[in-house]
Amino acid sequence: MTRPTFLFAVWTLFAALPLSAAEIVTITKDNLSQGVAPAGKEADWILGDHVLRNDKIVAVVANPIATRNANMTVKNVGGCIIDLTERDKQNDQLSAYYPGGGGYVYDFVNVGAEGESVTSESTSDAKGQRTLFVKGKTVKFRTNAMSEKNAAQVDVTYLLADGNDFLTVATKYTNPHDKAIKVELKDLVRADRTFTSAVDAAANVVWWDDEWFGQAYGIVPVETKLADGTATKGRGSRDPVRYNVDGATTAEIAPGESVEVVVRLFPAGSLLAARAIAGRMADQPSVATSITVEDDAGPVPGAMVTVFNGKQKYAAGRADKDGKLTVALPKDDGAWRVVASAVGRGEKEIPLDLMTTDAVRVQAALPRPGFVVANITGENGRPIPCKVQFRAKQGDGGGDAKSKLADPDFGPDSTDTAVGNLYYSHDGKFRQEIAPGEYDVTISYGPEYDAVFTSISVERGKETQLAAKLVRVVDTKGWVSSDFHSHSTPSGDNTSSQFGRVQNLLCEHIEFAPCTEHNRISTYVPHLKRLGVEHLM
Repeated sequence: MTRPTFLFAVWTLFAALPLSAAEIVTITKDNLSQGVAPAGKEADWILGDHVLRNDKIVAVVANPIATRNANMTVKNVGGCIIDLTERDKQNDQLSAYYPGGGGYVYDFVNVGAEGESVTSESTSDAKGQRTLFVKGKTVKFRTNAMSEKNAAQVDVTYLLADGNDFLTVATKYTNPHDKAIKVELKDLVRADRTFTSAVDAAANVVWWDDEWFGQAYGIVPVETKLADGTATKGRGSRDPVRYNVDGATTAEIAPGESVEVVVRLFPAGSLLAARAIAGRMADQPSVATSITVEDDAGPVPGAMVTVFNGKQKYAAGRADKDGKLTVALPKDDGAWRVVASAVGRGEKEIPLDLMTTDAVRVQAALPRPGFVVANITGENGRPIPCKVQFRAKQGDGGGDAKSKLADPDFGPDSTDTAVGNLYYSHDGKFRQEIAPGEYDVTISYGPEYDAVFTSISVERGKETQLAAKLVRVVDTKGWVSSDFHSHSTPSGDNTSSQFGRVQNLLCEHIEFAPCTEHNRISTYVPHLKRLGVEHLM
């Protein structure tokens, strides 16, 4: 079914706009260099999508057309939120938020702004592509899905107000038929693979958390409750978020009547931050808590800070570049404690008293790690890419007694550079923190070079030198090593960092690697230039 599309003309600008405001901006070739599009491993925006942003957050509504797919597995995203992150620390990890739970095909309705001073423009070219610019204290973006047989008409309004750290989403189901219909009251979030998900019934929030990549998301319904058991089935859950309206998750709508579900959708830099936002929305008492993680040499940037209530894990987050993490924790008389940890340093546990004061300050002192300082070259003495594997033999266990260590775990297989017990180096030079102990080390550069097998002993607080020469033993003159099908998270069938994929290919001595992201034109050239290795692959 087609219908007229409402387009705004230029409104009269009554007064100068405030410096801070909410905006809607269409992503175009002309404004890409201005930083309109958000950044992050899972950013799926393309030209023609629409950005909603203020001073706190930035979100992308995929262009509301029937053919808009984010990637091979995240489909039918027109009119849905495909990117969402904080404005000052952009780190999008969201695949998609589907209002209404997916299955609807949304069309553009209109945009608007409210406030003391507003401006709005919209143009449309011969192909129907809209270029929007809206600015005001509050901005709105409206889409809808027209009714089909025995189905509701669904109207979705995204509202962003200046100063809010959340996006308000109103999903209205209307029955245009002459008989009653039933509608499931649900949304769907795609937050894949390294995310975990759960519900906090007390704060009426469902959250998704990617602990390694430092991004969390939350949904808080307004004037309704989350249904029991929603979106909580483990890692990378794709279960719908169901809402309980008048005691049921399914609404029977009489002819001409409507049911509306309003939620607040928000990003946060950690689950600790996300649960603090939800607690604030629920008017829960809180305690400002500041945690500093240090060792003998100073702050420990990126240290993991995990908060427990008894044996139950509450949430975690990472310390900033100064080794600090500040968050609001519930004012509660439980058995609260904080555990600070970092690669090669073990962990430190400290009890928390969240009842006696309005502010808590904690200092966690960790031991220093050991350090591996590598200088791997080719037989000509020049830098060479390489993959270095560490297998633990013995370690000091954090004390004097010798004990068996587990292999190091630098990060998940979807990250870059330091992955699992591997380090990928584009030039053979690196300095890696690691637990003290004895390690078997394998250094390689694909099958055309002999691998080097050696052992090292790492002492706490000291540097251990790792030097080797990689010798080419297979003559492949006239041949090129290649991988004709290589892809990463833009394809949608995995969540691997594209930069990490390039490092992997490079350090396995792949000399020709077309960037074959599914259904998407992309390139590895920016990553190769970043590393300065265009001549190698």
